[in-house]
Order: sequence, then C-alpha cells, then structure tokens
Amino acid sequence: MNTGYWLLAALGAAWTAIAVIVSEGRRNDCPVPQFYFTGSLVALLILMCLAGAEGLRGIFAPDARLAVCCFFCGSILNGAGQAVSMMNLKQGGRALAYAIPQQAFLFPYLWSIFFWEQHISIISVAGIGMIVTAVLHLSVTRSGDRSAALSARRIAVALLAMTLIGTSQIAMITPTRFAAAQTLPQLPAACVILGANALFFLIWSSIRPRGFGAFRLYLPFGAAWGICAATSYCILLSALGMLGRIGQSGIVFPVGAGILIFLYSLFTTIRYREKLDWKRKCAFAALVCGIFLAKLG
Repeated sequence: MNTGYWLLAALGAAWTAIAVIVSEGRRNDCPVPQFYFTGSLVALLILMCLAGAEGLRGIFAPDARLAVCCFFCGSILNGAGQAVSMMNLKQGGRALAYAIPQQAFLFPYLWSIFFWEQHISIISVAGIGMIVTAVLHLSVTRSGDRSAALSARRIAVALLAMTLIGTSQIAMITPTRFAAAQTLPQLPAACVILGANALFFLIWSSIRPRGFGAFRLYLPFGAAWGICAATSYCILLSALGMLGRIGQSGIVFPVGAGILIFLYSLFTTIRYREKLDWKRKCAFAALVCGIFLAKLG
C-alpha cells in the first residue's frame, strides 16, 4: 500500500517535469508534431532496450490482443489530447490552460464507480471532490492579472483536450481488469503506448513536414520529454497494477493529476510570473488537502 502511494507521488513529479518541458518547448516555438514524434521515438527506444527481445514477444501473444488494442487506442487518444493541450500553452494563463485538461481524471474515476463498481470510501469521495472544486475554481476564476486569464476559445480547446485524455485513461486502465494471461507486463505495455504515439505523430509530421527543418528547436526538448515520458509510463503502469489489485486504480489519475497541477502552478508562478491572488492560494491549499484525503480513502 505504502509503495503504491510513493508511486503516485513519483508519478505526479514525473508528470510535472513533462509539463515543464512542454511549456518551455511551446514557449520556444517548437513544432508540435515533430516535438512529440522525437520524444515518443526516444522513449520507445529506451523502453525497448529495457524490455529486451524476450519481453517484446509478449506483445504478439494471441491472448494479449485485446490489451494491446486498449493500450494502442488509449495512446492515440492521449497523444491527440496532449498535442491539443500543448498548442494551447503559447500565450499567458499557462497554469489554467494546463489545469483544465488534467481534470480528465474524472472520466476514469466515474467510470470505475459506475461500470466497474469499485469500492470508494466517503473520505476518498471527499478528497476527489476537493480536487475537482479546486481545479474548477482555478480554471474559471479570473484575477486582475490578465496574464493568468483564459479566453472562451482557449477554455473550449482545453475542454476538448480533457475529453480526449480522459477517454484515453479509461482505455489504459481497462487492461488492469483482465486476467493475468490476457494482459501485458509493464515494459511491453509501455512500448505499445509509445509506439502508437510515435506512429501518430509521424503521420502528423508528414502532413506538416516544414517543422522538420527546425530540428534545433524540437530535438533537445523532444529528447528530454522522451526520457521523462518513458519514466512516467513505467511508474504509471506499476501504480495501476499495484493499486488495481486492491481495487483502487480509480484514484491513480486523480491523485497524480492533483500533484501535477499543484507543482506546475508553482512553476508557472515562479518561471512566468503569473500572479496568484488569495482565492487561488486557498484553492491550492484545498487541492493539497484533497490529494491527502483521496490517499487516505
């Protein structure tokens, strides 16, 4: 149990590192498809080396086909959602623009309650409710600082990203419900996810090939993203497997996203000088309390 919670903390930190790299890449005008293609390829190569030839054979096992399909489809949806989110980060209000898509955790959380009938305690529900309330407040409350505000169009784009990412999370959690013979070990599963991601962004890059010429922009950021992505997927799949065995896979994305939003908002406040009024500070305090309640539940 304690190991699972440490994995959640590590997952939130890894996701924060990814968010920072994405923001810096977008701020430096990195072409989105080339950025993600480079990162996905780097992450895939790292994971393939770790898995080895023996581990990769499991991907082609007949019993694992449904799990492979879930991971593949989930990866495509997640890639599309992350790309939409990244394109929304070029201007001010980055903390809010990034916070809205991270509410995608509501999709698998509610899905696990209504369709998988996972046991959810009152404390856990209260914690998730505090996280949702805090993030919603951060997303819709406007302060006097225009750099922290979002237009209606950018909110709509963020909601689209949230829907794509949330649906992808359901697809990636689903294989944890399968029998052991029908699912994939962590490294082969991560290879399927990153392989699908690389294919998706390769096709997108071929449609917009002009971005390939700016390799000095996207190569360093993409490579850094790839290293962090490989790490985060290993942690994520370990957390899903460990907490899934005790019927708590539904809290993985909410708690991880809560930690991410808190740390990333601190980063944008310091790095981009996006001011926080007292209401937002209270919302962040509620966010932290919600994370701990969700864990206790």
